[in-house]
Parts: sequence; C-alpha cells; structure tokens
Amino acid sequence: GEIVCPDGYHAENDVCVKNPIVDPIPPGISISFPENGSSVQAGTFNVYGTASDNIQVKSVKVGIFDVTGTLTIIPYKVPQGITSWSTSFTLSTLGPFKIKAEATDAAGNKAVFESSVTVTPGPITCPPGQHLENGVCVPDVSGGQLDQFGILKIYVDSSPADTRTTYRYNR
Repeated sequence: GEIVCPDGYHAENDVCVKNPIVDPIPPGISISFPENGSSVQAGTFNVYGTASDNIQVKSVKVGIFDVTGTLTIIPYKVPQGITSWSTSFTLSTLGPFKIKAEATDAAGNKAVFESSVTVTPGPITCPPGQHLENGVCVPDVSGGQLDQFGILKIYVDSSPADTRTTYRYNR
C-alpha cells in the first residue's frame, strides 16, 4: 500500500523523509556607521551594523568598493559578530566610496546593504613649536608680528591699565 507520512514529511522510496526547510525570505542587513552620505577621515575607521533573519543569519561580510560599487578597493572580510557586527578598514585614498555589507541566511538567501561615504583628509599634525591655524601649521607665537627688519614683536597686554608693552625678540 501507500505510505502516509505525518505533516512536515513526505514519502521517498517507501520511507517518510522530513521536508526541506523552505525559506524564501532573505535576511536583513544594515550599516549603522558610517551613515550613508557621511564622511570619514582618511586612516583607520570603524564600520558596524546589524543583520537579522526569520530563521538564521549564517554569515556576514563587509568590503569597500569604488563609487559605482563594482570595483573592489578592499576585498570582503568577515567582521566580528553576526547579528551585531563590527570591523575596521584603513583607507588613505580620498574621495567617494561604497561600503557593502552582505548577509547570507541558512537557506542561502543573500541581502546586500550599501552605504556611500566620502574619505576626507585626516587630522593634520604639526611639528613641535607649531600649531594648526585654518588648516596650516604656524609657529606657536601668538599676537606677534615681524617688523621691517625681521624682528618679531610680541605685544603683551598689561593690567589694569590698557597699555601695551613691546618686547623685542631676535630669531
């Protein structure tokens, strides 16, 4: 006779076999940082986000691509964590890029999230004795000016009277 199998099973060669899991629903993935449209400074920066699925997220990978999303700049790598993941990248090239995060669920369904970022120049570090002023390193002497002989004049406000004393400093 014919074999009758319980729900969730089907007959195969006169034996009841469990039905395969049918999961047409792809996982969800997003990049929380850096946000789409934001800028990151050149150098090392963190990337983090989340992934979810109705059954199970099996893997996550993250990579950096050109602005069109087709040319690989930094190949996909596996971040720390799965449902809440994070990694870091080091990028010295300035300009627009796409960060892509891809999640795969237990059934093999994939989802990709893209975040467009612009890499901007990193912080400028000035040598000792200089500080940053309007994006340029300048000497650490404030309020001074060179006279016609190349002598730096530093003005020091004296109190309580509103008078100025001139000190001469030869470089």
